[in-house]
Amino acid sequence: MPERETGGPTSLPQRRPVYQELSPILTKKVAVEMQAHQPSTVDKLKMGAMMGGTAGMAMGFLFGSWTIIRYGPGPNGALATLSKYMLNQAAFFGFFFSIGSVIRNDAELSQLQAPQMTRYAAAMAIRSRAEGVQMMKARWEEEKRRLLRQA
Repeated sequence: MPERETGGPTSLPQRRPVYQELSPILTKKVAVEMQAHQPSTVDKLKMGAMMGGTAGMAMGFLFGSWTIIRYGPGPNGALATLSKYMLNQAAFFGFFFSIGSVIRNDAELSQLQAPQMTRYAAAMAIRSRAEGVQMMKARWEEEKRRLLRQA
């Protein structure tokens, strides 16, 4: 049997492994602009459903366990009763959390809420008691001037 030489006429063609052929495609860097964006309404809905489902499972476990301990497992057995309580509570909480998270986060700040938020932000930025007193006195003086102008 003749020996095969690499590159000879009787040798098999040398082929690169698949991972080497695909590596330029997989490692190609694509310029992507990263921009922060608010979650969509569907994202908020999913997030609320997940939070509600988790809270509901925990509550279902507590109430289901209490019911099984107090009244017994019933004809279906302990595991079926507990899982029924957990799934019912998860569905209930998940449904209402998802609706609540969409309603809560859907509205933009109203024209009345925006100035209040800036005032709260300024109040949060107070670093010392003396600075807070100084800001309070300045606000009182501003209010006195405004009342004198109205009179």
